[in-house]
Amino acid sequence: MKAGDVLIRFDREKIRQAGHPDTTVCVVTEEGEAAGSILYHTGMDVKAGESVVAAWR
Repeated sequence: MKAGDVLIRFDREKIRQAGHPDTTVCVVTEEGEAAGSILYHTGMDVKAGESVVAAWR
């Protein structure tokens, strides 16, 4: 994988019409050799294709 690769696709409108929230959770289970080098941006509303949620230092 590389920066910009799509991680997940879903039909947001179909989910909303079913009465479910369309929040997506990103879970990092192990940082491996990158530990301490990843900066996480949390607790915010984001916009697809514009918002940064994690960055490499």
